[in-house]
Formats: sequence, C-alpha cells, structure tokens
Amino acid sequence: MFLILLGLLLWSGVHFWKRIAPDSRARFGDKGKGIVALGSVLAIVLMVIGYRGAEGTVYWGRNPATVGIADLLMVFAFYLFAASGAKTRITKWVRNPQLTAVKLWAIAHLLVNGDTPSFLLFGGMFMISTLGMVLTGSGGRGGGNRSATVDEDRRDYLRYLAQLRRRVRDIAGEQRAVLESVHPEVAAWPAVLAAGRLW
Repeated sequence: MFLILLGLLLWSGVHFWKRIAPDSRARFGDKGKGIVALGSVLAIVLMVIGYRGAEGTVYWGRNPATVGIADLLMVFAFYLFAASGAKTRITKWVRNPQLTAVKLWAIAHLLVNGDTPSFLLFGGMFMISTLGMVLTGSGGRGGGNRSATVDEDRRDYLRYLAQLRRRVRDIAGEQRAVLESVHPEVAAWPAVLAAGRLW
C-alpha cells in the first residue's frame, strides 16, 4: 500500500504544482507540461502496481445492484471527462467536469470494491479531486473569473428577458386592439351598429 500512497502523493504534487508554487511552475514554461505528464504517468504506474500487490481487509464486495449503479456512474464519468474539453451544454451546469468525473469514477469503484487498498486509492483520488475543486475556486474553471463571467451572462440574459417582456406586452396590446375592432365586445355593439359598420 506504500506504492499507492506514493503514487497519490506524486499525482497530487504534479497536479497542484501550478496552484501551490506558481512561480516555480512558470519558470519551466512549456517544459513544465512535460514534467506534469511524466509525473502523472509515473504516479499511475505506482498506483497500479501498488494496488495489484496490496492486500487488506475486505468489508464488502460486488453485488448486482452496486455493479449496475457503478456502471451508470462510469458512463456519466466518461461523458463528463470527454465534455470537459468541449463546450457542451453540461459544462454550463457542472462547474468542473473533469474533477467531477474523477469523483464519480472514485465513487463507482468504491461501491464495488470494499477493501482497504481501494479505500486508499479511490478515496485518495476522491479527496484529491475535492481539494482540486477547492483550490480552483468553488469548483469552477478559472475560479472567480468564471463566476464573474457567469454573473455578467446572467445580467445580459435578464436584460434580454426584460426587452422581450416589453415586446410581448406591445404585441399583445396590438393583437387585442385588432381583435376588438374585428370582434367588438357585446356592450360595444349598439355604438358599432349606429356607426353603420357591417361585417
């Protein structure tokens, strides 16, 4: 289980490097991306080797219900992970789809793997994703900037709705005037007939 822990520490180190030590990360420029990629691959190798060789207490196992739920969670996790790179509709509601996908992935695996190595690996990935959401500012991509963009979008939308409401009232008034001239109310009939109007 030491290798799992080492892999988790390496994974969190390379992924939080930009947040924890931005000056250090900035000095490396584009080479820093290679370091993060290499560290990520090494962390995954350590976690896989550690998980395969780990033994621990088993508290629960698989059953048809949890397997079905885990499968559905995995489908949604894959969709969120793929959607994180594209401007899809789901990204308007899920603040950070990539980290949310990792959390769903961890929950799905914990549903069907109730042993201590799984607690360490998948629980650790869940905690790292949660910490990532906290460090990026309420789980948003870009943190406060995204929040300001959302607020501005909301204000624009509310302005649009106010303009639309005025247009609808004007059009409704015009429609009512036309309707009353073509089909006057019963109380107005004597005046219309006296004016000599024919239908």
